[in-house]
Amino acid sequence: MIVKKENSFPFIAFLVLAGVIFLLYYPGTGGPYILDDLARLTANTKLKLTDLSLPAIYAAAFSEKSGILYRPIAMISFSLNYYIAGNTDAYSIKLTNIFIHILTTCGIFLLTIGLLRRAGIADDRRRWWTALFITALWALHPLHVSTVLYAVQRMTELAALFSVYAAVAYIRGREKLLLGDMKGLWWVAGAVVFGGVLAALSKENGVLLPLLLLVIEGVFYRFKFHPGTMPSSRYLVSAILILPSLAIFAYLIKTGIDLSGAGLVRGFTVWERLLTECRVLFYYIRLILLPDAGIMSLFHMDFEFSYGLLQPYTTLPSITGIVLLIAISLYGLCRGKHIVLGFAVLWFLGGHLLESSVIPLEIIYEHRNYLPGYGILFAAGYYLTHQRLLSNYIINIIKYALIVLILILMVSSLKERVWQWHSMDSLLSHELKNNAESGRVWSVRGDTEFYYKQYEKAVSSFQMASQLSPREASYPLAGLNILVYTMKRPPPPALLAEIEWRLHNYPVTAQAASQLLAIARNNIYMGADSHLQIERILKAATANRYWSTNDKRVAVFYLRGEALLRRNNPKEAVVALEHALALIPERPDIRIKLTNAYIDMNQFGKAEQQIRWLKGMNLTPALQKKIQYLEERISDG
Repeated sequence: MIVKKENSFPFIAFLVLAGVIFLLYYPGTGGPYILDDLARLTANTKLKLTDLSLPAIYAAAFSEKSGILYRPIAMISFSLNYYIAGNTDAYSIKLTNIFIHILTTCGIFLLTIGLLRRAGIADDRRRWWTALFITALWALHPLHVSTVLYAVQRMTELAALFSVYAAVAYIRGREKLLLGDMKGLWWVAGAVVFGGVLAALSKENGVLLPLLLLVIEGVFYRFKFHPGTMPSSRYLVSAILILPSLAIFAYLIKTGIDLSGAGLVRGFTVWERLLTECRVLFYYIRLILLPDAGIMSLFHMDFEFSYGLLQPYTTLPSITGIVLLIAISLYGLCRGKHIVLGFAVLWFLGGHLLESSVIPLEIIYEHRNYLPGYGILFAAGYYLTHQRLLSNYIINIIKYALIVLILILMVSSLKERVWQWHSMDSLLSHELKNNAESGRVWSVRGDTEFYYKQYEKAVSSFQMASQLSPREASYPLAGLNILVYTMKRPPPPALLAEIEWRLHNYPVTAQAASQLLAIARNNIYMGADSHLQIERILKAATANRYWSTNDKRVAVFYLRGEALLRRNNPKEAVVALEHALALIPERPDIRIKLTNAYIDMNQFGKAEQQIRWLKGMNLTPALQKKIQYLEERISDG
C-alpha cells in the first residue's frame, strides 16, 4: 500500500500509538505466572529446549494436550522464548506477548482501513484518521490486559493475529475480484486456508475464521463480483466460507445434543450454560463500551447462573435482546442499511460462538473478547466520528474533544489495570477484593504462593478456600499435598477426616482428581506409616463413582495398585487394578501390572488369562518383551 505525503501523519500517529502501547504494558512484564501458566508452561519440561533439533521442537510443539489440536504453534513460540532467554522467567513471555499485541494492532489498523472503505468513507484522510481512532480504542482497551499479560493466553493472541491478517488478505483478494483481477482468488483462498490453519493451530477458536470472513463478505461485499468473473470462481468463494461455517454449526448442535442428557457438566447443564451465556454476552458488551478496571477480573465468581428463563429475571430480556439484535442486523443487511451495526453484532456473536455456547468451558473470561470485541469497538468508533445525527447537533471541536477525552480515559483505565498485574501481591489483592468470598480465588492465590515457595502462606490460602467451598475436595487436598510432600509434615488427622468426608459425599471434580493423582504418584514412594494414612484418602476417592473423567479415576486406581504391590500387599493391589481394568479394559499396562500381582499370589491361571488377552492386542516391542518376562515368571513358578 503506497502512502501519499498528505497521509503520512496518520502513520506517524500509529507509530506513536505503538510506543504508547509498549510503555503502558511494560510495567506488567514483572507480573507472576498464574493459573494455567503454572501447569502448561512452568511444569512442562518439554518446553525447556537445550537445542533446536527437530525431535526436540516436535516434542515441545505437541507437549500441551488441551484441545483437540494441541496448539503446536503457540507451544513452539513458548519454547523458543525460553531457549532465547535462557531461563523460564515470566518476563520474556510477557514481553513477547506485548510485541504480538502491537503486531496485531497493526493488522487491526489495516483491516479497519479496508472495512471503512467498504462502509462508504471515500475520503482518504478521514478514513485513515477514523481507522487510527478505532485501532486505538481496541489496542488501548483495558479488557485486553488479561490476554496480553496472562502468559498462556498468547494462544488467544496468536489465533487473533493470524485471523486479523487473514481478513486483511481476504479484503485485498475481494477488491481484486471486484476489478476482474482473478489473482484475487488466490488471496481469498490463501486467507481462508493458510490463515485458518495457523489460527486453529494456535488455539481452537481459530476455526471460526471462515465464519468471520463470511460476516465480512455478507456485510460489505454481499457476494458481488465483476461481471466477467466465472460462475465457478463465485461458487468457490462462497463454498470456502459457507461450508466450514455450516460444519461449525453442525458440530455445536451435535455437541449440545450429546451433552443435553449428561446432567451437570462443570456444575451446570448445557441448557443452564446457554441461558447464562446470553447474560454474559451483554455483560461483555458493557465492559467493552464502558470499561472499568475496578470491576475487571480474572474471575467473576459472583456472576449468577441462569436456572430458568426468569431465574434471574434478566435472563429472558437478555435472550430477547440477542434475538432482536440478530434480527435487526439481518433485516438491515437485506435492505442494505445499517451495515456497520450489522457487522458489529455478527462479528461479536460469531467470535463468541465456540466459547460462549454449548461447549462446557467455564462460564466467563474476559480474554474471550480479544477478537470478538473488535466488532463492537469498530461500530462505536465509526458512529462517534461519522454519524450524521451527531454532527448536526455538536460542532466538530466538541466532537474531537470527546474523542480525545475517551482516549485519555482509556489510557488511564489501561494503566490502572496493568498496575494491578505488575506483581503477584497487587494482582491477588485485586482479585480478592472483587471475589473475597470465592474459594476458587483463594486457591489460585495458594497455587501462586506455592510456585513462589511461600509454603506456609499457600497452606493458609487453601485452608481459607476450603472453608469458603465446603463441597470442593481439591482445596484441602492441595493443602495436604504441600504439608506432606513439600513440607514433610505428618498429615493432620482433622484434615484427613475432612477430605474423606467430602470424597464420600460429593462428586470428584476435575481439580480434585488432579490433586488425587499427585497424591497417588507420591504415595508410591512413601513410608509405611504415612502410607496407611494417605491410603484412607485414596480408598475413599476410588470408591466414589462420580468423577469428572474416568481417565483420572483409572490412573488413581492404577497408582494405588502400584503402591500396594511395592509394599507387598498384592491382595489389595489386585482389587485396585481389577477396578481400573473394569473401567478401561483396553489398557495393556494395567493388565501387565495385574498379571504381576496374580503371579505374586500364585494365581497362575488368572495370570495366563491376562497374558492371552495381552497377546490379542497390538503391542509395542517393549510391551512384548514384558509379556515374555511374565511367561518366564509363570514357568519358574
